Amino acid sequence: MKHSTVIAFVIHMSEIAIWALFFWWQRGLPDAESSFYFADVTYTTVGHGDLVPPEEWRLFGPREGLTGICCTGYTRHSSLLS
Repeated sequence: MKHSTVIAFVIHMSEIAIWALFFWWQRGLPDAESSFYFADVTYTTVGHGDLVPPEEWRLFGPREGLTGICCTGYTRHSSLLS
């Protein structure tokens, strides 16, 4: 595995953790486990739909998904250039 792949993985996991901590800190989701689960499935655009945030938090889900798509696409594009 290339060194850059490991760095990209760590960066993506950090972004998921930042989203999860935001949801947990702002009490957008009931607990830390739910926050990390929701952030993970939303960032990766899996979106199971079994955990839905309260109505006032619903716009953050698509924003996180878009962030995940853009960051993953950028990582892939950068890896093709090297």
